[in-house]
Amino acid sequence: MKTFVELVRHSALAMVFHVAPRFANVLIFIFIGRLAGPDQAGVFSLATTYLLIITTIMRGLDDLLIRQIGREPEKIADYFGNFLVLRLALSAGLYVVLLVFLQYGPNYAPPTAAAIVILTLSVIPDSLGFVAQSILLGRRRFGSPAVILGLVNLFKIIVGAIVLLRGGSLMAIAWLWVIGSSLGMVALLIPAFRQVGGVRRAHWLNFAPLQTHRWAAMTFCAITTLTALDSQVDTILLSVFRGEVEVGWYSAATTVTFSLLVLAQAYRFAVYPLMVQHAQHEPQRLETLFRKSIYYMTVIAMPMVMGLIILAPQIVTLVFGIKFIPAIPVLQILSISLLFFFAGEPCNRLMLVKDRQKSLVRMLLISTVVNVILNVLLIPQIGAIGAAISRSCSALIFFSLNYGYIHLTIFPSLRMKSAFRPFLSTMLMAVAIFFLGISHLIINIFIGVVVYFAALWIMKGFLPEDAAVLKGIISKRISKV
Repeated sequence: MKTFVELVRHSALAMVFHVAPRFANVLIFIFIGRLAGPDQAGVFSLATTYLLIITTIMRGLDDLLIRQIGREPEKIADYFGNFLVLRLALSAGLYVVLLVFLQYGPNYAPPTAAAIVILTLSVIPDSLGFVAQSILLGRRRFGSPAVILGLVNLFKIIVGAIVLLRGGSLMAIAWLWVIGSSLGMVALLIPAFRQVGGVRRAHWLNFAPLQTHRWAAMTFCAITTLTALDSQVDTILLSVFRGEVEVGWYSAATTVTFSLLVLAQAYRFAVYPLMVQHAQHEPQRLETLFRKSIYYMTVIAMPMVMGLIILAPQIVTLVFGIKFIPAIPVLQILSISLLFFFAGEPCNRLMLVKDRQKSLVRMLLISTVVNVILNVLLIPQIGAIGAAISRSCSALIFFSLNYGYIHLTIFPSLRMKSAFRPFLSTMLMAVAIFFLGISHLIINIFIGVVVYFAALWIMKGFLPEDAAVLKGIISKRISKV
């Protein structure tokens, strides 16, 4: 029970600090799309895509830092100093590489290039803030990142909305992103330094821990580099082959799917330190945790995919407006990838915990190559729809390779709980939404959630031990009322 409740609590907190930046991007994207149209929204999305690429390249270092703090807590100050210096150097170097790429690469219009240059400057404070966040997560301190990043991104939303409503330009929004990221960096570094107990000169100069894990660091970075390429190459190729308007349509669809994907990513932050702990001290519990994780990720993802397929027309027109109607089929196709992304998160964490990052790199390389080839073939012909098909195929290939490897080499005796009950509950939800034919989006979502979880409960789709925990929590809440 303690593990279940802890995972739920930490996932909720992780959702806050992981959702907050994405939520800020989404709302500002919607404001720009409604006030300035798909072309300007496409420019903003393109700039944030480049920022996401260069930050994601280094995010593997965060995974490595969290893992090593769990394994070697006595070296936390050394790791903190090492990774601050490393991230500062890498972020500055990658920013320079981006400037060179923009100078000699795609022929963007000057305002588009200027917005990218300014907004991506956020990579430097973001990178240092991620080191501080990893220190806190490695020590399983989820509260501070949740509060800090929640407030920082609320600042971006409020100030950004004011700027846009007053006729401000994308340049002002780009500078706002840099200021907000800098505030977040300072606010995160303070509790991280307190958690470490201070970093003395000897810690700054002692690079022995990083040298010991230099190959692991490169492998982790290779994983996130391929992840960045796999997840963002479609947007870049769309900007090259089709232009900013189609990027705006595609970004509307990815905005919805990425907003839902943060649920899986929040769970990733919560379960990763726990997996490290189990692998170190209670390896017999690791398989049980993995089995539960992949099952519940599937339970969450199935109704999301079906809901997006059915409700895509209502979602797009309500959130983005009639100018974004071409994004409807893109969203319906792209939603399929959510199932594989959700189910794949526990697999990714397990591979890192088990030091199988080299195998993960090979799998990512295969799925990324397939994704790039499909994008190059399909985008010139069918635009954003081709990008959506490519991403869904890539997600399926990566998950299949990942899960197959785990089943064959890590947990050969693994027996997963059947997904038939969640599938049947999803079908009942779809029937309820489709035949009721209600035109109000919020009511449809409410009906879908109630029907799905009621059907799942009746059909005993929750694992018995977790159902008992839920009953106990609900009983306590009711008795207090």
